[in-house]
Amino acid sequence: MSTIVTRSGKGTPLTNTEVDANFTNLNTDKLELSGGTLTGNLSLGDNVKAQFGASNDLQIYHDGSTSVITDQGAGFLALRGDGNVTLQNESGTENKLVASTDG
Repeated sequence: MSTIVTRSGKGTPLTNTEVDANFTNLNTDKLELSGGTLTGNLSLGDNVKAQFGASNDLQIYHDGSTSVITDQGAGFLALRGDGNVTLQNESGTENKLVASTDG
């Protein structure tokens, strides 16, 4: 959490150094709008969508009971991977569908 320097009542005004430090502190807890790196988990609540594309063509969300990936844009949804592409059960112990390069 950021530390902000303030003056209560009729104290002296903040110095330029204190103002600069406040600005720096406020910005240290923010993710950059472009080119930033998220180093922790991103938790979204139910029905909060991660949306991609200029028209939000690709959406990923959980509605409270079902996890949904929706592609509403032009073209198609491509799942890509080297070798096999596998859909598995929740624990990853059973293959439900395997698409392999040799068919």
